Amino acid sequence: MADAIIALTPEEVEYLTGPNGIPPSKITTIPVGVNLDQFTPHGDAFPRNDRLRVVTVGRMVPRKGVDTVIEGFAQVAETFNAELLIAGGPARDALSADPTVRRLHDLARKLDVDTRTEFLGRVSHERVPELLRSADVFVCAPHYEPFGTAALEAAACGIPVIAPAVGGLRHHVQDGRTGTLIPAADPDALAAALVTLLSNSRIRGDMGAAGAANAFRYSWPAVTGQILALYRSMLKHR
Repeated sequence: MADAIIALTPEEVEYLTGPNGIPPSKITTIPVGVNLDQFTPHGDAFPRNDRLRVVTVGRMVPRKGVDTVIEGFAQVAETFNAELLIAGGPARDALSADPTVRRLHDLARKLDVDTRTEFLGRVSHERVPELLRSADVFVCAPHYEPFGTAALEAAACGIPVIAPAVGGLRHHVQDGRTGTLIPAADPDALAAALVTLLSNSRIRGDMGAAGAANAFRYSWPAVTGQILALYRSMLKHR
């Protein structure tokens, strides 16, 4: 019955027009937005040590693929003197009671990277930019991801992104320009992408700068401008 429908990604368009039979002419694709006043390359950052830092942010649920991140990171951690910071899940003082976090802890211990892997627990959205700005590389490995907002936020902070070519990530991460797209659930491919980025600060810098520039496409003024244009076109048609 709607006159117009907003989809966030081309995958949503396929879902709406396929199983649901909605005419494509009714659908306009407008992406998620990022607050570029918050998510910017400039500003405070979490404290650093002498290790290269890999960061991942997301909910502690199986489809987010945090186990894949740990498995891929374990292949390169010693070579590059790197550390992995994992943000998400319950508050830090409640992590030990969370079964998913315990399982991931056990995996890191089994792969001998538990001393290089830190579970931060829930990080407030206001402090996520500080965490991202402290990273050398942002990694996510979901099996399915409709939007991929965290990857956009990392790019807006000037951090190169490694992500699987699934869902919205296929469109938000420009392979070879703002980051690297890899197959889903593939720790070997993730490790190979980490080798490329961790071994070359120039590539990291170029990708980070390109990601920050590309993020302006997703600024809230740009997104709301597209939404207002759609409303105006509907009102004019009426």
